[in-house]
Amino acid sequence: MNKTIKGFLIGVVTTAVFTTSGLAMASNGYFQDNGWWTPAAEWAKDQGLMTGLGNGYFGGEQTVTRGQLAQVLKNLADTGVITVNKSQQPVTTTPTPTPTPTPTPTPTSTSAPTPAPTANEITLGTGTFYVGKDINAGRYVVSTTNNGGNFFVTDPSGISSVNEILGTDPSYVNNITIDLVNGQNIKISGLQSVKFTPKA
Repeated sequence: MNKTIKGFLIGVVTTAVFTTSGLAMASNGYFQDNGWWTPAAEWAKDQGLMTGLGNGYFGGEQTVTRGQLAQVLKNLADTGVITVNKSQQPVTTTPTPTPTPTPTPTPTSTSAPTPAPTANEITLGTGTFYVGKDINAGRYVVSTTNNGGNFFVTDPSGISSVNEILGTDPSYVNNITIDLVNGQNIKISGLQSVKFTPKA
């Protein structure tokens, strides 16, 4: 709130009051620091809402403090421009209970369940790949024979679970063990050959 310019605040207040009350603004020349906000500031002084900084200055380009805003609202209420319902009680709501769903019996199948695809050895190059489409889910040892590049695994929302620099350079990781699940994305950059070897 402290970044609100006084001129803007008084402009909003006076526009709201004039729109609802049909009052007219007058220019009385109270303030030496004139701006687009001057007519509204002079009206506010006439109404006893704001007095400015004193010495003939309003300070319409300055920020409004919480205390100044509270005083303006109090003055608006005291002069009857706005009304405050002091008897209003806070609104409370009682949550409606959610009915418990009745479980639906699961039909029994006479055929054997289809086994999930198992991890299979595969080599991928630079690009983006999808677990469940380009590579099966499973546990893998990931390695490369290239000097170095980036290897990322993210979930569908973009949250990274693996972020490594793979490579044969001694300062890089040469291989890692990861668990891939359907729906994850694999992004490889700077590596022409990344080998995924299933691990038990």
